[in-house]
Amino acid sequence: HATGAHHRLDLVVAHADHGIHPDSRTVADRVVATASDLALPVAVGRLNLGAGTSETRARAARHAWLEQVHRQEGADAVVLAHHQDDQLETILLRVLAGSGPAGLAGMAARHGRRVRPLLGFQKQELVTWLEGKGIDGWCDPSNTDPVHDRSWVRGVLLPLLAERDPRAGERLLRLGRQAAANRGAWNAALDTLPGLSAAESEGRISVAALPLVTYDSALAVALLQAIARRVGCTLGTRRGTRLLEMVRG
Repeated sequence: HATGAHHRLDLVVAHADHGIHPDSRTVADRVVATASDLALPVAVGRLNLGAGTSETRARAARHAWLEQVHRQEGADAVVLAHHQDDQLETILLRVLAGSGPAGLAGMAARHGRRVRPLLGFQKQELVTWLEGKGIDGWCDPSNTDPVHDRSWVRGVLLPLLAERDPRAGERLLRLGRQAAANRGAWNAALDTLPGLSAAESEGRISVAALPLVTYDSALAVALLQAIARRVGCTLGTRRGTRLLEMVRG
């Protein structure tokens, strides 16, 4: 907010009230009050998802609503508040889920219209900064509910890892950076391999089949996964292999 004038930004606060936790309306009310104190316009979406909604469904509903606000406001970007601790949790969750190398990269600092400027900061750094400004931080109560996988990783698993090895978090973040570099390399390969003609348009992707089928199977599948990521599609190894078999047929 303080740098809005310097960067010529018009900021709009957007908060999705999932309606999952009993105190979610209180959370939304607090966001509205804070935005009002900062003289910022605010949009609140009452998603009414209900208790028991999965994290995946909640995230999809939140992102869909944010896209709606983005269009209504004519915004240039959707700025998300994820920080380094969130990134660490994401990487560990994907390790536990058996994600491929690209998934282990975690959240991108920029992906399309979504930007995450706080990924380089630990939560405690942000809390300390707020305290220095005389601003009270506040924790969403759903963040401590172990029924959610992310909350369990945050409150139970990561502290256990840190107790066993204080550098475990640092190593997981390094794994994420290595995976991100690997993902970037595959993305660059799409535009450098001869004859591949990788292209995207209106949410669709295309690639020249003839050169693709001449590549080693593992290489061809990795390239299919890379071009799918360009339009936000997660293509696992099994489905990528099936797709390659269709092309070769």
